[in-house]
Amino acid sequence: SALHELESEGRDRTYVLRLPIGYEQRDDWPLVVAFHGRGSSGAEVEGYSELSRLPAVVAYPNGEIGTGDGYRRAWQGAPYAPLGVDDVAFTGDLLDRLSERFCVDETRTYATGKSNGAGLVALLACRMPERLAAVAPVAGAYYPGTGEGCAEVAGPAVPVMAVHGTGDTTIPYDGD
Repeated sequence: SALHELESEGRDRTYVLRLPIGYEQRDDWPLVVAFHGRGSSGAEVEGYSELSRLPAVVAYPNGEIGTGDGYRRAWQGAPYAPLGVDDVAFTGDLLDRLSERFCVDETRTYATGKSNGAGLVALLACRMPERLAAVAPVAGAYYPGTGEGCAEVAGPAVPVMAVHGTGDTTIPYDGD
């Protein structure tokens, strides 16, 4: 895997990219985008998720430094998200970049994320449904901002596989 840069909305953004074993330019590969939780990184998600073992192109974007304690990386939709950062636009720019440079099947683009990253995945599912085949949020942190602007979007329903354990003490299953 390697760290790549992309300019989006006037900001230099980064992501880790992993091509599948046996990648060839002539094939249309599925694309998976995996978003980290608050305070984490794309490299960390790659390390524990094992998504890079899939026969797919996998991108692990890095969030920008958010507000609140610790100046930790975060995603749009959360109350501690970085001000003025449009992660929906960044994701669209990232999908454009990857489809331009790699042989990915745009009808097989998937998004997953953990915690704050899962909240962003929910926002992406409603704001850019035509670009995602399915989403899989894990231990989702769903704040009011993760649904912002969704009522105005009319698009196809995005299949969702939500994973959340009842023993989660950080983002409780029953909310808080």
